[in-house]
Formats: sequence, C-alpha cells, structure tokens
Amino acid sequence: MPLTTCPDCGKEISDQAPICIQCGRPMRSDVNAPSTSASERDLDDAAELLREFEATVQALTQKKDWENLERNYREMIKRLPQKGQNELKIMLWHNLGEIYRTHLQNYENAIAAFEVAASLDADNMQRHEILAELYALTGPENAQKAVQEHQILIRNSPFRIESYKALRQIYMDTQQYDKAWCLCATLFFLEKADAEEQQFYEQYRQSGFIRAKVRMTDELWHRCVFHPEEDRYIGAILAIIAPVVGSMTARPHKHFRLKRKERRDLATDQLLFSKVFNYVTSVLNVVQAELYLWPHQQTGLMMAHTVEVPSFVVGADLLQGRPEKELGFAIAKQLSYLRPEHFLRRVLSAPSQLRTVFFAALRIANPQFPVPSADVAEVDKILTFVAGKMHADMLKQLALLVRKFAESEAEINLNTWWTATELTANRVGFVLCNDLEVAAKMVSTEPAEIGSLPPKEKVKELVLYSVSEEYFQVRNHLGLSIGQSPLTEEAELAEQSFSSGTSIGAVATESLQPEERVVTAGTGRSKRAPVLTAAIVVLVLLGFLVHEASKCGEERSGTSRSEDRSTPVRLSARANPAPSPLCTFENKSKFCPALELAGYLDDAMVGSNAKEQRQMACQKLGVDCGGIGEWTWACKDDYLQCEAVVDPLRHEMFKRIAASMAASR
Repeated sequence: MPLTTCPDCGKEISDQAPICIQCGRPMRSDVNAPSTSASERDLDDAAELLREFEATVQALTQKKDWENLERNYREMIKRLPQKGQNELKIMLWHNLGEIYRTHLQNYENAIAAFEVAASLDADNMQRHEILAELYALTGPENAQKAVQEHQILIRNSPFRIESYKALRQIYMDTQQYDKAWCLCATLFFLEKADAEEQQFYEQYRQSGFIRAKVRMTDELWHRCVFHPEEDRYIGAILAIIAPVVGSMTARPHKHFRLKRKERRDLATDQLLFSKVFNYVTSVLNVVQAELYLWPHQQTGLMMAHTVEVPSFVVGADLLQGRPEKELGFAIAKQLSYLRPEHFLRRVLSAPSQLRTVFFAALRIANPQFPVPSADVAEVDKILTFVAGKMHADMLKQLALLVRKFAESEAEINLNTWWTATELTANRVGFVLCNDLEVAAKMVSTEPAEIGSLPPKEKVKELVLYSVSEEYFQVRNHLGLSIGQSPLTEEAELAEQSFSSGTSIGAVATESLQPEERVVTAGTGRSKRAPVLTAAIVVLVLLGFLVHEASKCGEERSGTSRSEDRSTPVRLSARANPAPSPLCTFENKSKFCPALELAGYLDDAMVGSNAKEQRQMACQKLGVDCGGIGEWTWACKDDYLQCEAVVDPLRHEMFKRIAASMAASR
C-alpha cells in the first residue's frame, strides 16, 4: 500500500488517509467532500486507518500522553459520518469520556462524552453508573440528573441497594427530607438500612393510620398513580362504553342475597370498617358505593355489581382484629376499580370478556376496524345490545379516542393492561395505608386473581413505586409528607367533614337521585342517562386530556404542577399561588387556582351541569354561595383575574363551611 509522510509529525501513513492519526493534520484536499457509499470505499484502506489509530492510541497510552490522546479521539470522532457506524461511535465517545474522567479529571467534559454514548446505547447500565457518579461529583446543580440515572439503574435492577443509598444521600444533601425518609423506609423494609438510616426512619415514622388532607385529582391519578404499562387510550375507551356495558351486566340486589334495608348508613356508622370505607371513598374521589356486612362469612371485601349503585360486601376476614392500615389498603385497592377507566376490569370476570367489549367499542366508532375472526361473533353480540343506547356526544368522543388510538399505532395488548390495572390498584392501597410493610403483606397474602402476577413481582413493583418521583408527588399532594405544617382552624373543621364522609363533594353526590349516581358509576339505567353519561364522558376525556396537555404545559413552564408548590395544597388560603400549566379541553376551559378547592365543589367537572352541582352542594350545606359558582365558572376566561381573587374567596369559602358545620352540631 502506498505511504506518505505527514509534514507536521513525520509519521508515515497511507496516502489515502484523510488525516494523520498521530497529529490530526488533514492530508487530502477532498477531506470535506461528501463521503462515498460503503460499496465504493476501499475497505483495506479503512481497516488500515483503524489499525493505525489503534497503534497511536496504544503508543500514547504507554507514554501517558493524555492530552494528545484526547485530541486524537476528538479528531477521529469528527471524521466519522453523521449517520451509521454507531458501534464505533459508542466506543470512541465512551473511551473519550474515560480519558476525561480518569486521567484529566475534567468531569464536565466526561459527562458530555458519556451522555452522547448513553444516547446511542441506552441499555448499557455501566455507563449509567458512571454518569450517576459524575453527576454526584459535580455538585447540587446536577443532583436531579444523578437521581434520574439511579432511577434507571433501579428499574433495571430493583434491588440495587447502592442506588437506594445514593438516592438517600442526594436527598439529604439537597434537604428533600421526605424523599430521604421514603428511601430509609424502603431500605428498612428490605433489611438493608444502616444505623443512621434506621434512626432517621424511626424518628419520623408517623404512628397510627395517617389520613390524607385533600382528595386525589384526575390529573394526579393519571400522572402519578396509574402504572406506566396501563395504556391510557384503552382505559379512556373502556370508560366511555362502561355505562352501557355496565347496565348489561348489572344484577338486582337479591341476586347477591343483599337486602337494601341492611346496607350500612356510612354517614353515621361508627363501625371502624365503615369509617375507613367512607374516608377512602372521599380521598379517591369515587362514587359512594353501598356497604353490606357478612360477619359469618370468612371472606374479605368483594364487589357486587348491583343495578342501582355499586355494592361491596365485607366478611369476617376484614371485620375482626384488622388494624386500620390493613383495612385502608384492602378498601383502597377495591375502590380504585370504581374509576371509570377501571370499572369494567372488575365487572368482567376474565381478560377474554374485556377483549370482546374493547373490540366492540372500536367497531362502534369505526365499523371498518379489523377484528380477529375468532372474536367476530361475540363482538357482534355486544354491538347488537349497545346499538341505539349510546347518544351522539358519547359516539363523538368515542370516535375521537379511537382515531387517536389508531394514530398512536399502539399494540392492543389487553393482557398487559389487565395486569397493569391491578398494579395500579396496589399502588392506591399502598398510598392510603402509607406503610410499605403492610402493603407488601397484603399483596402477598391476598387470593390470586386471573392474570395476576406472582406475589414477589407485586412486591417488587411496590418497592419500585416507593422510591419513585411519582410516589413523592402523591405524598406531597395528599399532605402525607413528614414535617408538613398543621392546618388552620377553619380548615381543620372542613377536614373533619371530609374525613367523616360529609365533604362538600360527597354532599353533592348524595344530593343526586340514586339513578343519577348509578350512571356516574357506569353501572345502571336511568331516564336521565343521556345527560349524565355525557357528563361522565366529559369527566373521562377531561382527565385523559389533562394528562396529555399537562405534558406540554410543563414544557412551557419548565416544571410540573406539583413542583409549583413548595407545600401540599391546603384547604386554607395560600398566598401568591404559582401559575398552573394551561390544560385545555376543546380550547374552551382550563384549570386554575380556583379549582384547588380540592374537589369540594366537584372541581374536575367542567361539563354543562358543573355550575348546578356546585349550587346543590351549597344548598345542602345551608350556606349562601354568594356567586361562588359564577366565580369558578369565570376562571376559564381570564386566568389572571382568577389569580387575583382566588385567595380571599377560598378563605371566605372555608369560613362559611366551618360556620355551617359548627351550626349543624
């Protein structure tokens, strides 16, 4: 092969080499010309070039000439084409990062090099370990990036204790004490906590059953509670068809050997189980179900799909000797299935039935949607039943979702969705009981469901959630974080109402007729079904679109809604609330600080009857709303106007609530 001599360093190299691999000097006039295709290259010359580069690297490494070695790597990287040769690029960028990290101690440049390598090969865990270490070395400004890297490592290896301990230290160093406490709690559960971590955990461990201070919102459910493998489009589509399918599968109370006169009066019942049931219903913001006791049956908590309202039957297993935390988990897990997206998951007994209903929903919206031949007969049966029972608004919203689902090109994997919804339910139970050890015990001892994961896998998922940013945001929102300030006096009165099941939102629900509540739950029949099911469609779509729209809102604001608050949402006034992301629904309305009344006036409902719901709630309380309905309604038009008046109105609202509650005693 013909050789030439570099005029700068005197090294002999191939006369076809574009650069001198010793000093990086350009050797050909066409070095900046477009590269030829692989079929036109001289493969021998390319191989020779790489061999010369390797020889140069070896020589410079032996000399410990790190600066020239770094320069050679950079020049070699510059000569690579923008597309292709990823394996070579990964090797070069990784080695360059190692030179910066190990030999030059230039951590910023090392981070840049390793980030490029990681972007080309995201599955290399060694590189994520290196990045986590480098981020930690470069100070607090990179703390969040270090957290993200450790979260990647934990997802890949759920019991990687080094990452748990590193996260705990990062949170302590950055004064995020509740997050640090959660890491200590998880390490304690895994029996890997050292003396300092155990002391911190035990010192701030709250005794007894800690109650949340506000309700869960639709946005919180979607962003921080739903399991990531729970496809949002599948859930939203099933939620829209749930009222009709629910009416098809509901049975009268006597079918379940239930007598309406024996249902518990949850507003006044002093039974511990009833109190926890009522509290969990309020926190989860789901429809108020009926509760029946079977004290002589050795069963847990079961749902009876009754025609008027959802019913739950509890047996001796949960009525005798169970602490509140265990009751909280069991109840929260079951009540989570009253979410519109999850309702059919509980009503239908097997994934195959859910599959039939889902394909029927797709066919309703798009008659040309392809259905597997094995499912056509059962799908046609569903179509025959629901024909004419879905009004125009429901069909319009269903068509919109089906079109978006098709555009997403997502795989229809209902088995994965079925499993993920149970993992979501386990998360809800864990949040409400606020104790990882209790949650792990409950999922390990409960009867296995069709399609459920083994207990060890469920516990692993809970462990992962217990150290996630999503879990921390839920704790912050609900007021469960350690060291949070107490509520004001008027807010405490409102909270007592909330905890006892007589919150304003609950009162508004109770003021509905039974058949109205049925359609809200998606379970029964009503003459008002067209109007009320339209409201449910609005609620479901609002929650789904808020989840999607909040992503773009965060991109504009650079932070999330939960990060806008340094403290959790309180029931009392809050000075200078930070602007929320603009979450639109058909470009007509948006969330604003007024809606932080924690659901007490059915804040998620921005449908046609939202104003009437609020008025009913005020009338039930016996207080003068004084235009509050008009105020919340006006927020959709002028965010700044709402911002200016929300705090004094919120304060006045709770003064009225407190006075009303005191007068009623």
